[in-house]
Amino acid sequence: MKSKNLYYTLAVCAFLAVIFVFCAFRAKHGLRWSALAYADAETLISSRHFVNEGFKKHYFMNYHTPGYLGYTTPNISKLGYDPHYPSLSETFDALIIRRFGENLYLLKVIAIVFSCLALLLLYGVLSHFFDRQVSALGTAFIALSISFLDHADAFNLYTYSETFRFAALFFFLRAEGRLKVRRIPAASLFFLATWTVTFLEGMNSNDYIVFIQLFFFLYYFFLRHQNKFPWGRMLFLASAPVTAGALRIYQNILALGGWEALMELTIRSPLSGGKTAPLDKGISSFFSFWTYFARTLENNMVTAHFGFGFAMVMLMAAFPLFFPKLWVDEAVRPSAQRGLTLRQTLLLLLIPSLSWWAIFPNHAASFFWMPKHIWPVLAALFGLTLSLTWKAFAKSDSSPAFKWAAGFIVAGSLWTHAISTGKYLKEYPNPISPQTRTQMGDWGELEQPDIIQRMEVFKAAGKMTSFGDILIVHDRFDYSPSFFAYQADRRVEFAKTPAELEDQVKKLREYGREGYKKFKFFGPVKLYALARPDMNSELWKILAARYPDRQTLPYSWVLFSLDPSSPRK
Repeated sequence: MKSKNLYYTLAVCAFLAVIFVFCAFRAKHGLRWSALAYADAETLISSRHFVNEGFKKHYFMNYHTPGYLGYTTPNISKLGYDPHYPSLSETFDALIIRRFGENLYLLKVIAIVFSCLALLLLYGVLSHFFDRQVSALGTAFIALSISFLDHADAFNLYTYSETFRFAALFFFLRAEGRLKVRRIPAASLFFLATWTVTFLEGMNSNDYIVFIQLFFFLYYFFLRHQNKFPWGRMLFLASAPVTAGALRIYQNILALGGWEALMELTIRSPLSGGKTAPLDKGISSFFSFWTYFARTLENNMVTAHFGFGFAMVMLMAAFPLFFPKLWVDEAVRPSAQRGLTLRQTLLLLLIPSLSWWAIFPNHAASFFWMPKHIWPVLAALFGLTLSLTWKAFAKSDSSPAFKWAAGFIVAGSLWTHAISTGKYLKEYPNPISPQTRTQMGDWGELEQPDIIQRMEVFKAAGKMTSFGDILIVHDRFDYSPSFFAYQADRRVEFAKTPAELEDQVKKLREYGREGYKKFKFFGPVKLYALARPDMNSELWKILAARYPDRQTLPYSWVLFSLDPSSPRK
């Protein structure tokens, strides 16, 4: 048995090595950005601030806008800092940039290492509940999904969160296993490791704080009949995110002041009441929202992550019922040794996975990466299904009809998943393309050539302007401002009409005059407008008539200086 377990572990390691090589070679392509390109860009912008101005000067707070401090977009504080998400990933990337320079390929490769480590830890977590074959097949299923492949080289907080999540679960299960056989020193070390990675996740992201603690609680709850509920251990583990939260509150108070920090962390938080189910608007509105929520998640799963929807997940959940109980018992023997039934094990993986969706459904429905939360339960279901099907073909006493039925069901289940992944791999090296990779669909109607052109335009505009200058553009597409602001290393604002342009110029000129009084990190600000003759005739006419100082950019774009002097080179 031990040699067989070792075989599966080595097979998983070899498989992940192949995945790593694939992702690393792909990352060399200049237009290869992850599905979270906008978040990668925000991370780089904030990391640049840390490298150039220092960590302490910004109180280790994220500032996702190039240039000087100042209020920029909704849900951002008056100083411009993002008080809602911690900065561990930006700090980590800044340390790498400070040591090796801003090497995007290196950042991607490091992210791929973390992503593959997350899958290895997922395999370790599953092996505490299922046999190694189930664990290996479940891990491979996730690794071959777009949900993993298109995010593997994302060097932002979500990549590190996956590693911290599975590390916390893995160390916790190891600790409980050592404690069960009275190996107290080893158990203590694993509990300390669990506390540490849980704390790191609390300093990195909000997404898995509830997941991790709920997993710990449910594990103890399901085993309460065997052992007294260990409130002491539960409180010790819960102190990790509490400690991280206290440090983040203190950090916000230092940067923003007490009252402003309180407002940002409560009323203005993206997790406040505005992001939950609208109970206050009546029962019809409540059910209407949940219909939208379910449809959005279903659509995101079908089009972006796995190639199938919830119906397939429910089929996989029922699939083990068609197999002999002895086969199922063999597959879940590790769970039984811990005192857990198959149902309890699946609930232990399912309920924490759905916790964020249940508590903050509107927030969850707003972001396309949320189906990553259900990786553990999907890996368990599909790993178990594939393993049982393999047994049906491998065992000589299985009837031909049973083999055909099992093979037909599995083939049907994996067909859409295989097609989805196959289409994605066919696009190698998977350059940034919102029309073919629907995770980036919020970029509007931009085709890949449009994105490439704008990248060149913004880079050219950055070379013709100075740090702290602001670019006003006509186009606005969700999520992309940060990406193009990174290309120029300039703050980007928007104006679609002449009236909006006048309002922006007035507001931003006041910002340039008053900024010295309000912000400790400030300097000279000049205003520019980016436009093209065919984009908006009225806006173009205003710019061409009023602002003679201009520079020609690639692809017929023009950079207008909105200040009296000519653009600086």
